[in-house]
Amino acid sequence: MSLTPNDLQVPPNVGELVHLTRLNVSYNSISKLPPEVAGLRNLKYLNMVKNKLKDLPQEMTQIDTLEELNLSINKIAELPRGFGSYNHLRFLDLSFNCLTELSPQIGLLSTLIELHISFNKLKSLPAEIGTSLLATRITARPHHRCA
Repeated sequence: MSLTPNDLQVPPNVGELVHLTRLNVSYNSISKLPPEVAGLRNLKYLNMVKNKLKDLPQEMTQIDTLEELNLSINKIAELPRGFGSYNHLRFLDLSFNCLTELSPQIGLLSTLIELHISFNKLKSLPAEIGTSLLATRITARPHHRCA
């Protein structure tokens, strides 16, 4: 399902779309994801590029079917606990956000092939990125301003 570009917010009943496998809500004005997003148990692809997200609900980590997650060009300052629980995640884009640190849990993403973390406020990377993560492509460039 593609709902881009619009001026949308994600409704709480989104969790009722239990058979949804792809969701593209990029280029909207989404500022918050409802906790009911955890009901998207079959979701493999989530594109939320260029929204207004500042954080993610803890419940989002329950969508363990995700293979591709693009959260670039938002205002995310922190990832929820349990972010390393995505057992099938191959592609993760967190670039152009406001992250100041990455949790060591990022090293638990054992299926990750691509990790994009450029243009955040990161000063260092957790050691687990070099020891546990098997990603073949990691991009990390200097930070940008977070408004």
